[in-house]
Amino acid sequence: MEMVDVQSSFALKQHLLSEGAVNFWCNHVSQYQYPTIRKVALLILTMFGSTYTCESSFSHMNAIKTRARCSMTNEKLHECLRVALTTY
Repeated sequence: MEMVDVQSSFALKQHLLSEGAVNFWCNHVSQYQYPTIRKVALLILTMFGSTYTCESSFSHMNAIKTRARCSMTNEKLHECLRVALTTY
């Protein structure tokens, strides 16, 4: 029923078209009026960013821990990954 209510609201449709999906779900859809659909939408919107970060981390780890460095400890690997993944 929440989905039907959101789809039938002319004001919400205008906000979605003018501001985009992220701003729409974060700023215009009430967490009290539409708690379930808002939660699902935010989970879907944030899913892809976290997948990219995870895959990027594994790629860096594979580049750091090669066969030549197979005796590297987990602590040293953690330090190397921290340096490789930091945007600073």
